[in-house]
Amino acid sequence: MFGGEGARDERFAPFNSETDWHVAEWAVKSKVGHKQLDRLLAVPGLVDKAGLSYINTWGLLRFIEDIPAQAEWESVALSFKDAPEDKYVAIKTLLGDPSLAKDIVYKPKCIFTNANKDKRVYNEMWMGTWWEETQAKLPEGSCAVAVIIATDKTQLTQFSGGQQGYPVYLTLGNIPRAIRRKPSKKACMLIAVMHQTCLVQ
Repeated sequence: MFGGEGARDERFAPFNSETDWHVAEWAVKSKVGHKQLDRLLAVPGLVDKAGLSYINTWGLLRFIEDIPAQAEWESVALSFKDAPEDKYVAIKTLLGDPSLAKDIVYKPKCIFTNANKDKRVYNEMWMGTWWEETQAKLPEGSCAVAVIIATDKTQLTQFSGGQQGYPVYLTLGNIPRAIRRKPSKKACMLIAVMHQTCLVQ
């Protein structure tokens, strides 16, 4: 399971040497299958000549588990005093967009596939029973607005470490999904960007 000890370089502990470390790094990052790695390490003389600390995948995983943590995780709750005066400005902007006016749905709809009305269609948010129940609780002249918030990782740059960001978008369930999915319709609004920085030593 484990190879020879040899002269150990403490900079790469728990591995014996820089070569030992790089072989392990290659095996992990290349996502080599366990059987393929076992066959490679079983090559006669490879483990001894390379000075590896392990002779199979199981031994490698044991060493990886022994790598000391560089820093402890810490969770902190943050609050921002400078909140926008109108927290609903994005919602109002979408509802008031003239180019979307003819597409926005303001009340629930029931659509059936047959005359007996026993097979109901659910392919938009306003077709659900939740929307009907919510609308019934609202004052006359009001309408339910379903807010959708989504984010997706975006690569910003490859220079000086991987700079990644998570744009946060807001859209409305009142807008048909076929419209929401078209960037040209501008039915999604960017409301925030969460940054993530990966530093490379």
